Amino acid sequence: MDNLQKRKMNEKKQLSETWFWKYVIDNKFVSSLVILFLLFLTIYMFLKISHVFDWVGQVLSIIGPPVVFAMLFYYLFKPIVDGLEKKGLSRKLAIWLVFLGLLLVIGLFVTFFIPGIREQINTLIEEFPVYWNSALLQLEKLVDADWLTQIYQEIQQTNLIERATAQLTNLFSVTIDSLGTFFGSMAKVVITLFTMPFVLYYFLADSTRFKQGIINITPTKARPIVNKFMAQASFQIGAYVRGELMVAISVAALFYVGYRIIDLDYALLLSISAGLLNLIPYLGSILSAVPALIIGAFISPWKVLQVILVLSVEQLIEGRVVSPQILGSKLDLHPLVILFILLIAGSLFGFMGLILAVPGFGVLRVIWNLFFEWLRENYDFYDEITEENPELKE
Repeated sequence: MDNLQKRKMNEKKQLSETWFWKYVIDNKFVSSLVILFLLFLTIYMFLKISHVFDWVGQVLSIIGPPVVFAMLFYYLFKPIVDGLEKKGLSRKLAIWLVFLGLLLVIGLFVTFFIPGIREQINTLIEEFPVYWNSALLQLEKLVDADWLTQIYQEIQQTNLIERATAQLTNLFSVTIDSLGTFFGSMAKVVITLFTMPFVLYYFLADSTRFKQGIINITPTKARPIVNKFMAQASFQIGAYVRGELMVAISVAALFYVGYRIIDLDYALLLSISAGLLNLIPYLGSILSAVPALIIGAFISPWKVLQVILVLSVEQLIEGRVVSPQILGSKLDLHPLVILFILLIAGSLFGFMGLILAVPGFGVLRVIWNLFFEWLRENYDFYDEITEENPELKE
């Protein structure tokens, strides 16, 4: 028995002295590269057989929207429910009180704001021809009339009008064919609105059970890191959702006051749309300024200057007071990083990508930070410069 053990120890020692063991098996960097290679190879193989999982995409397209919106409202209402529960109410009663409060807010919005919004939309539709004629007159003043006449004659000599008519005919056909898709999308919206409150209720009522269930199915050694990830990701998303909603409401109020001071038409419609668009960081502020400037341009150059003044004051108050006080530095992202995130997410996932891009990136950044913590604990890539490590000093 002793001879067998000695022989195994000798074989292991000889193996550990080989170059393959030293530079490949016992090398953490090479081992990491091998793991990455196997990971990418697995992803590549899954992409090759992705058609097998088409049903997964269909299921997610059905249950995804109500779950996503329910999670957003969950992070919005969870502090309120927790606060009511600490005051002695049962959690279910606290949830029902929050739901009743939400219904009350919706009822007040429908009662006081929807009539004004509807009236301004109807007025805008009725006065659109006036604005259009005003724009044409402004255009004729800026350009030479003879020049426009010459261009119009050249257009008449070509078959551009016939081509445009053909394109409009094709567009009409495509529109008729796409009615089925439209009604399918409307059905998904109805399903989302109907199922989202039920999903939200169970998220608020059983969030602790869901979290414990995820911990229970996680391997024992990975439970601390998974628990830390859920805590940090929940904090990031919750802070962002609550902060952005409060900022959006503040922006809508600031714009409404400003537009009312300068007596701009459609102040209520413009301010509410500005608040909604403000949910898209940076790009929302630009998009919300465009319709206000256009309406001001139709009225007079002086009105345009007034709109620019309101936009400037609002940006100053939002940037110096509202956002720092409400959002603070919860995400601490550079504006250029946010812009690239919005461009990529908007291109890949459309409007919902613009809304969910920043909180989604916050979750990915939590994963990235935890990964680097693991690297610092297991590798010497990021050793601090100390007296014991003088070779790391510059």
